[in-house]
Amino acid sequence: MPKCQCKDLVGDTDFIEWQEAEKQFKVSPRGLNIVWGNSPQYWKLFKSMNGSEVAELIRVCWLEVVGAIENVCPGRKYQVGFRVALKPNARGWQDCTALVVAKVGESGKMIPTGLDLSQYYGKGFVDIPAEPLVVEVPEHASPSETKISFGLYEIRQGNWKSGLQIHYAFVREIGSIEQLHVGTARLPRPLPD
Repeated sequence: MPKCQCKDLVGDTDFIEWQEAEKQFKVSPRGLNIVWGNSPQYWKLFKSMNGSEVAELIRVCWLEVVGAIENVCPGRKYQVGFRVALKPNARGWQDCTALVVAKVGESGKMIPTGLDLSQYYGKGFVDIPAEPLVVEVPEHASPSETKISFGLYEIRQGNWKSGLQIHYAFVREIGSIEQLHVGTARLPRPLPD
C-alpha cells in the first residue's frame, strides 16, 4: 500500500510546552495543524534569529491553522492567541478579515474574533487578536470538557495571501483582567523582506 503524502502539517504534542513564568502553553508551529503546511510551495519552516521555529506562509488562498490543549484546569480562564508577524512585502491581506477562534470542550460554542491583519504590515511581532480572546473552563467540567480548541482562519475572501509568519500559538492562564497581555508588539525589530 502506498504511503499517504499528506500535504497538511499535523500537530505534534511534543511541540507544546508549559512555560511556568508566563503561565502559558506555548504551541510551536509543529504543534499546530496547518492546512497545506507540508507543501513547500505554500509554507516553509525556518529557524528565527533566536533559534525558535517559524512557519511562513508562501502562498495560500485558504488559511487554516488549528490546535488544542487538553486537560486544562477547571474553574480557570485562559487567553488564547497567536504570536505572528506580517512581512513588509506580504500580499492579499487588505480588505480581508481573519478570524481567531476558541472553544472549551467538545460541545462548547466557538467564540470568534475578527481582525484586520493588514494593519500589521512590517511592524514586527504581535500577539493576535489585539483585543484578548478569553475562554473559561467551568468549575465542575468533566474530563472531556477540559480541552481548549483554537484556530486562525481566513477562508472567505478567496484571494491568494502571503507573508504571514506564525511564531507560536498560546493558551495563557489568567486570573484577572490585569494579567491579560494585550496584543502589542513585544519585539520591535523589523522583519527582512
